[in-house]
Amino acid sequence: MTEEKFAFLKNNKIFKYVHDEDMHRIAPYLTKHAYKEGEYIFRQGSTDQNLYLVHNGKVGIYIYAPDGNRILIMEGEGGDFFGELELLDGLPRSADAVAHTDTEVLMIPFDCLKSIVKTENITMSNIIEQVSQRLRRTNQFVAQHFESNLQQMQIQHSRLSWLVEAAKSVNSSLDLETVLRMILDMALQATSADRGTLYIADHAKKELWSKLLFGEDVNEIRLAFGKGIAGYVAETGETINTEDTSKNPHFNPEVDNLTGYKTKNMLCMPMRNKKGEIIGVLQLLNKLDGSFNNEDEIIIEALSLHASIALDNARLHSAIVENERLTVVGRMANTIIHDLKSPINTIKGYTQILKSQSGNEEAVEIANNVISQADRLIKMVQEILDYSKGDITLEMRKVNVKELVMTMFRFLSLDFKERNIVIDMDIVYDGEWDMDVDKMSRVFFNIASNAADAMKKGGQFTIRATEKENKLKMEFSDTGVGMRKDVLSRLFEPFFTYGKKYGTGLGMAIVKKIIEDHGGTISVDSQEGKGTHFTILLPRD
Repeated sequence: MTEEKFAFLKNNKIFKYVHDEDMHRIAPYLTKHAYKEGEYIFRQGSTDQNLYLVHNGKVGIYIYAPDGNRILIMEGEGGDFFGELELLDGLPRSADAVAHTDTEVLMIPFDCLKSIVKTENITMSNIIEQVSQRLRRTNQFVAQHFESNLQQMQIQHSRLSWLVEAAKSVNSSLDLETVLRMILDMALQATSADRGTLYIADHAKKELWSKLLFGEDVNEIRLAFGKGIAGYVAETGETINTEDTSKNPHFNPEVDNLTGYKTKNMLCMPMRNKKGEIIGVLQLLNKLDGSFNNEDEIIIEALSLHASIALDNARLHSAIVENERLTVVGRMANTIIHDLKSPINTIKGYTQILKSQSGNEEAVEIANNVISQADRLIKMVQEILDYSKGDITLEMRKVNVKELVMTMFRFLSLDFKERNIVIDMDIVYDGEWDMDVDKMSRVFFNIASNAADAMKKGGQFTIRATEKENKLKMEFSDTGVGMRKDVLSRLFEPFFTYGKKYGTGLGMAIVKKIIEDHGGTISVDSQEGKGTHFTILLPRD
């Protein structure tokens, strides 16, 4: 073992030109020590003055920056040495020595080495020579590290300046759609992403919604929590940064299939408000210069803090404006009801007299229709008033579906005939269903009225009723002019009107509210020049 140590010393840089007898004399004092990867050999501040020779493996020497970060200044392997400065100045250790791999070192005690230095000046010269070379390398490393830090500081300063400007931009508007577009544009710019989508979280429905641009058309997309990568992020709050979306188990290719776009890599992050609640999900696709990295995550996380404030402000402003408009509409509806009741009651009274004095069945039926329509007129205005207050209530009872549709048909037939519109009924389901008759009639009437307005030159209005999977499916189709996709996406928004000189813009919003209060859903499909198709699904219970 001593001969092995002697051979190792003879090939070491420190003992170059040292006489063999001196190395034979020191070899027995060498002790071998083994360290596991990551284990400390000595720490900064320790007072041992032993010299270490790397037998095998790798050792890293670390110093500490003023901010507390540990910096690697040297890595030694077989034949290198470390711990020499303490021999020269007698001070405590100024660095950490850490095994980078499973490592073996030979330790020479200070007293033993000191005696060799006294008899062999060449040993001290060798140490000084190696220390000098190491200091040069360290100086070069420090200069490179300083330059790298300076570049990072410049990058951080640039990003901070960009973030300040981004915060100013996204908070410069209170229009929700404008804010959404600004946030997405900023995120695309910051990460060099090719495309992106900003989803808003609807926790009541447990779904995300967003408006996507397809060519010149804008479509609304809705995604359930847990579905797709964005839905998974909304549900879990995790950040997903994937280099290959095809390998991610949560990736949903439906949007790619719809748009023809190929998603390769993706960064998907939750957006949280100041309470830590997830208010949206930012999804960025196909970084132009590689894959998304940690720096992208950091800048988007910083942007999302400001973006969430802008979104909250925009939504709050929108809610305030909408509430104010609803208040005005409510006051108007209340006034209209008050003004209408007297003349309508008069009309009903005279109609009742005519009904009682007429022996004609057709005249009696017409009188009943007049009375029913008069009551319905009041109820329609009352529904607007109730909607403005947010307190629509249902009076549920069992209704024969076919009879309900036939009643509506009688109301529509005369008006539709004058407009040259043919009504086609296909009532496959002829059973009973629980619903509020008056409010469901309002739903049918609003859809039919809009369909008639869309068929100015006449056409066909189709009503179909079927039962599927314990749900009543009501379908309404027209052969009218149809709607653009940007109009279609806003159809159920309060106060949104398109192509009409009259109306409050609340009709379809009330329709949607009534269907949802029944526990059902309403969807619409429309194409310009080909007509519109509504589908209503009502659960049995």
